[in-house]
Parts: sequence; structure tokens; C-alpha cells
Amino acid sequence: MNKTSEAKLAANKKYNDKATKIVAIRLQNDAAVNKESLQEWAKSAGMSVNKYVITAIFEKHERDTQAEISEQE
Repeated sequence: MNKTSEAKLAANKKYNDKATKIVAIRLQNDAAVNKESLQEWAKSAGMSVNKYVITAIFEKHERDTQAEISEQE
């Protein structure tokens, strides 16, 4: 039995529709980065998969930005 009320589900949906966007990625089953490995890495980092991916993207962006600044100097 679902313990979440219909009102709560509706409120969550309304918030998500307004405040978030979905970005899907496709991972090959037999690749080094696949769903299971991503879940394991996120768990070992103490993060959700969503937070782990966002952190990885942000860190990559920061490295790229710093590299661009270094090249300009």
C-alpha cells in the first residue's frame, strides 16, 4: 500500500513540472560506464545517482574553465 497521499503526489508533480527538467542519458550495457557502475560509484560517494552526475558535470566544467583561463595567460 502506498503511504503517500494523493495530495502529496499531486503537490510533488506540480513542483517537479514547474521547477525541474529531465535530461536522459543512454548507457550501453557492456560499457565501462553503465547503469550498475554508475549506481555503485554514486553509492560509494554517498550520493544519489542524480547528485553524482551533476557533481561530475560541474567538476568537468570547472576544470575546462580553469584550462581555458590558463591558456589565455
